[in-house]
Amino acid sequence: MSPAAATPAYTGHRLYAVSSGNGAHTLVPFDIDSGGQPHERSDQAVAVRAATTGLLVDREARSVFVSSRGTFDFQTFSIIPGVIEVFTVGADGALTLAQTVASSSFTIGLAPDGSLFAQQMNGEIDSYPVQADGTLGARRTFYPFTQPATMFAVSPDGKTLYMDGQNGLWFQWTIEADWSLTSLAPGQWGPPGPQCYAPFIGLAVGSSNVELKCSYGDGFTLAPGVHGEVTSPSGTFAGPGGWNGNAEDARGRAFYSSSGDPSVYQFRRRLDGTLAPYALPSVPSSAQISLLAADPDGATLTATTSNSFLTYTIAADGSLSAGPVATTPITMTTPGFVAYSPQQAPTAAFSATELANGSTTFDAGASHALGGQTIARYDWNFGDGTSLADAGPTPSHTYADTSDHTANVTVTDSAGCSLASSFGGSMTLCAGAPRATASKVVKVAPAAPLAEAASTSSPSSPSETSDTSGPTQAGRTEAERPTAASAAPTGSGKKLLLTWAPPATGATGYLVAWSTLHSSHGPGDRNMHHLRVSGRAHVVLRTKPHTTLHLAVYAYGADGSLTRGTKTTVRLP
Repeated sequence: MSPAAATPAYTGHRLYAVSSGNGAHTLVPFDIDSGGQPHERSDQAVAVRAATTGLLVDREARSVFVSSRGTFDFQTFSIIPGVIEVFTVGADGALTLAQTVASSSFTIGLAPDGSLFAQQMNGEIDSYPVQADGTLGARRTFYPFTQPATMFAVSPDGKTLYMDGQNGLWFQWTIEADWSLTSLAPGQWGPPGPQCYAPFIGLAVGSSNVELKCSYGDGFTLAPGVHGEVTSPSGTFAGPGGWNGNAEDARGRAFYSSSGDPSVYQFRRRLDGTLAPYALPSVPSSAQISLLAADPDGATLTATTSNSFLTYTIAADGSLSAGPVATTPITMTTPGFVAYSPQQAPTAAFSATELANGSTTFDAGASHALGGQTIARYDWNFGDGTSLADAGPTPSHTYADTSDHTANVTVTDSAGCSLASSFGGSMTLCAGAPRATASKVVKVAPAAPLAEAASTSSPSSPSETSDTSGPTQAGRTEAERPTAASAAPTGSGKKLLLTWAPPATGATGYLVAWSTLHSSHGPGDRNMHHLRVSGRAHVVLRTKPHTTLHLAVYAYGADGSLTRGTKTTVRLP
């Protein structure tokens, strides 16, 4: 994984589309609403070079890459060379042409760290680093080759490059540390059965399995060996023909395909990683479908027609709604390529409030998600060996000693994006980043014993709260006092049980006060520690051994008045 980048300038939820074929070409952004429906931003459309061959979005959502091949200009009777155009994304989402790289390409693909691969028309395979501003650095390596590509796919660990060729053959290489390529064995491979002209090659998200879809309809799932090489399929699935309408579910649950007819075929992911049709093998559309794209949030699938976008809802098991839940007309020329912007990691932040007795409250409400998502999960580690999974934004924790502890929270957004990245073969889906975790040192106040339940099977009453200021008796009516307070060490001598005889009438709760100073006086003394107790006439205190404690118990009356207390002293062994 590459080092985490700063939060992107534009943090909206986006889909990009580019027209293909002859004539004028445009790159058009679409804003995605909370229901997953795209909305065309024709005001931000930009012109691109003709004969488009690829569309990808930078891992950190900083830029959009559009590749093209050379075309013949009949007006000038000359060749217009192909290029890779890099459009940077502004704070308002506007696109600006920032770079043009000479590369007449069959196809382009991105590696998990964001680096770009391109195959030029002569077959040469090049690699480029993506710089901090989203533009491409100087070409690092090139690999002389002659077979034309349809698509690239890179393994999730970034160590293997797969290519499906336009001639029905398949190739695979090891990506070396210097980004050069070394042929795997077998370096050239053809799927079994009829010759497979593969319009799609991708990765089963969340695994290293490679999927190949043939133009005649069948598909293959392949499990890589120890060096990333694939040989024979681990599973096959029969589906429709078609060149462009294929997409992996962003959460690894399913695979979707279309042959151009008015329907989407759906395949569920089995436990062994292979695919099988859902109980409902296909869902209808309102028009012929050409392209499919799965939203990185895992909630919707987008299909394109000649003049509209169709939105399908994805259920928890990966299956699609029975038909499109929304149809969005478009004004742009029929899209030839579509690509979602990768989901960016959320940002964690929290505060800690240290109270008496080691009790600390936490608040991670300042954490926030990007790309139209919300924070869905908070996982806490309190730094003392205690952790709470999915505990919400405002847990509390009591520390048992006076050391400093480094607490942290890790947040996950509603798209499932957090620290770890997910990758779909040619583009990142979730750009995980360290900002999804925040840490803070909690300083526990010394000499503050901690209250706990008198029995390990009976938790402390929810009404117990610490009180560091202590109430006073001024202006209050005195009720009967608690009597006969006694304290005795328990266990290994690090705990003591304090009991008292409740008053006959009038008490609604008690205030326990203690100090290591014999000269302390009453609940208003700043040297005293305080704990409110209700519903019982005992409490367990945990403190250091060899400590002498001076304790007192006071009672609250029904009107809130505070009595004088009964006192006792105890020394722990």
